[in-house]
Amino acid sequence: MIAAIGSAILYFFGILFLLLFIYSITKQKSSLSESFAAMCLAMSVYLIGYGLELQSNSIEEIKFFLKLEYFGISFIPTLWFFVSYKYYFKRKIPIYYVAPLMTFSILTLFFQVTNDYHHLIYKSLNAVMVSDVGYLLAVSEKGIWYIVHVALFYCIILFGVYVYFMEWKREHFALKSNSFIMLMSPLVPSGVLLIYLFQKDTIMPDLTPFGLIASALLICVALFHYDFLELQQMIKDIAFLEIGEGIMVIDDKGFLVDYNHAAKAILPWLAQSLIGKDVSHLSGAARIYEANEEQFEIQFNDYDSTQYIEIRKTPLREHNHLLGYVYFLHDNTKQKETLQALNYMASYDALTDLYNRRKLMDLCDKILEKAKHSGQSIGAIMLDVDHFKRINDEFGHMAGDEVLRQIARHCKEVIGDLGMVGRYGGEEFLILLPTITEEQGLTLAEKLRSTIEAAQIEFQDKTLSATVSIGLVLLEKITKSYKLDYLINQADKELYKAKAKGRNRVSY
Repeated sequence: MIAAIGSAILYFFGILFLLLFIYSITKQKSSLSESFAAMCLAMSVYLIGYGLELQSNSIEEIKFFLKLEYFGISFIPTLWFFVSYKYYFKRKIPIYYVAPLMTFSILTLFFQVTNDYHHLIYKSLNAVMVSDVGYLLAVSEKGIWYIVHVALFYCIILFGVYVYFMEWKREHFALKSNSFIMLMSPLVPSGVLLIYLFQKDTIMPDLTPFGLIASALLICVALFHYDFLELQQMIKDIAFLEIGEGIMVIDDKGFLVDYNHAAKAILPWLAQSLIGKDVSHLSGAARIYEANEEQFEIQFNDYDSTQYIEIRKTPLREHNHLLGYVYFLHDNTKQKETLQALNYMASYDALTDLYNRRKLMDLCDKILEKAKHSGQSIGAIMLDVDHFKRINDEFGHMAGDEVLRQIARHCKEVIGDLGMVGRYGGEEFLILLPTITEEQGLTLAEKLRSTIEAAQIEFQDKTLSATVSIGLVLLEKITKSYKLDYLINQADKELYKAKAKGRNRVSY
């Protein structure tokens, strides 16, 4: 009678696991549901096999149904590991985990089916009639592989307990949570198995399958009450974590809800310890959280490096109530640096770090047009290095380059914000001076000439010097007929006058 009741219970839950298997493979499409479905099938085979074993009438029947049970129990530890791993890490299981565990399970099944030849699972297997309950009970002496299989089972149970506990901790130890339900699920069967393994004087059946029933009930609660394997949620979880674009979620109160791996790579200050905490006061998060635009860019400076992050903000709403924001993050640093480098190459002279001729002409045109409308004066300085060919011939072109660099530096320092400096070509420099008076122009030009003359230019083990000739022109009243070419030609004529008069002077 007791054996019949026990078998009926096992059949019932075996069928329940079989239905869970069918439900998971037909209704769910996530990678976690595949492992869960396989585990349900393995448990179903194990429970039904054990139910048939309890109703056996001979040792031969017991051995046969034991082999059937191992088509399930051999794979349960491995599949339990797969479920735990995917539940916690939410990503594909590496092959270096899958291959050895599946090999171990297949070997366990093989050793059970061929146990009569090597006795690695059971050294001996007999049957005794338990008179007070009226059924035939298998009594066995465990072999080495049985012990190894049980040891692996407990290692995986400990792994599951750890990952479910960590996930439960992440959920702030909420009792009504998937993680807590899953944390409880392996404890009953593992405890029952321990009692069975360490029994000494009494003969009792293996109650591990009944412990697995407790796990089944807990998993069912997680499945149907808490939507543990809900397809949409699993897809969202996996996509959220693995998508290449950085994603961060902050609620309407400034509390960090979650983020994915890509967001962590972009914002290194993100940490699991911040989830559920107010991050609106943190400097990095505050600039993002307080931005009002739907799409914006933030620049982060860290010592000698600069990071540019493009951000799109999408509100999360439920029934017109704002819940928070999803931030999509894209690191634009490389693109920005490339664009800046291209802009620099298009606008600046690489040797002197001054505006190149094309950019200089473009800016000068704009300044001249502005002067035409305002009626303000405008001046220009054309500067040329004296006997520059002699410097190149005597000291080499690298020395000539250094002379140009130092002259460019002095031009920027002397002119400052009063004008615009550019390399016109070769050893010639053009300086535009808007809203300048005659006295100011002459003072600047003379200061520039004398500064360069007094400069000591260090190059390798030599000290070089150079002088410049300067042509200055000033147009007090600009009319619409004036062109930039006229201004430059006038400055150029004055430059040649300075050279004709002996160089190292200013001509006006």
